[in-house]
Amino acid sequence: MKTSDRLLWIDYLRFIACFFVIMVHVPEIGSGIYEKVYTYISRIAVPIFFMMSGFLTLPYNGNLRQLFKKRLTRLFFPFLFWSIIYAIIPYFYSEIDVIGMVRKVFYIPLKLTAPHLWYMYSIIGLTLITPIISPWLKIASNKQLLFFLAIWLVTLFFPYLQLIDLDIEMNEWNSIYTLYYFSGYLGYFVLGFYLKKIIIETSQVKYFISFLSIILFSFFIVFTLTKYTQATIEITRYLTINIALFSIGVFMIFKRLPFSIKRLDAIVLSVSKTSFGIYLGHELILRRLVMPFFNLDPFFNVFSRPVITFITLLITYLIILGISKLPYSKYLIG
Repeated sequence: MKTSDRLLWIDYLRFIACFFVIMVHVPEIGSGIYEKVYTYISRIAVPIFFMMSGFLTLPYNGNLRQLFKKRLTRLFFPFLFWSIIYAIIPYFYSEIDVIGMVRKVFYIPLKLTAPHLWYMYSIIGLTLITPIISPWLKIASNKQLLFFLAIWLVTLFFPYLQLIDLDIEMNEWNSIYTLYYFSGYLGYFVLGFYLKKIIIETSQVKYFISFLSIILFSFFIVFTLTKYTQATIEITRYLTINIALFSIGVFMIFKRLPFSIKRLDAIVLSVSKTSFGIYLGHELILRRLVMPFFNLDPFFNVFSRPVITFITLLITYLIILGISKLPYSKYLIG
């Protein structure tokens, strides 16, 4: 289960999540059912990253100085660096002028320069709140944690309300005001801690059947909603009950799987260590390098999206691996 002080199953899970987070940004090619499946399964990447963060970092035992020095600097400086990169790149493609480029840089604290960077605003916020919630997490009973998580789970049903009443305004980041302070990605963060804390004493067979059933139930929800309602984007939002159930099932199955796979361990570990940089840089490689090539290629079929994802992952990984050899690379790729 461990390589030195590392949890090997976490590295494998991070590898899978890294692949899926790229896939979710690859545009759907065609309208086949396989494209919908790719979109749906790849949506677990972000919840899993939040859950892994909670699993690995909660509760926090250091002081505020250590938090800012060790954690926030490794988040903030790479975020700032890549935000500036994404702000200036459009200028060299004649998509914006100098003023537009400067405005993008100026508004980085308030506005995205690339769509996928929304995650950074969330994870930095969760990191800041870590020392605030950690004292409670240290003394909270399982019942208290379940109380919070149960209310949070209720909020994951809210996106479906728009299918009943179109006058209910929602979006990915702010659904409705009811139970507002129990909603959002803090739930996945605390959930990761809770899943670390609990011990499920049962046979391997019962364990895997239980969590595979949870995954299948999430697919049943999607099938039912798409068959009997006009559901589209609602079923793929990160903050929905079906995505949460799918993510929990995958997370817990990986937690119990008997790793390692010797021929893959070194590769998985290397990708895992560079996953933050891959996340930050993949959008640039995908949009400016990989997709233009495939847009000229007529070879579009059921395998195109995974192939594009793999190529993007491979190229980005090699670039980030090269950057990691530079002095002070932690300020560029974490």
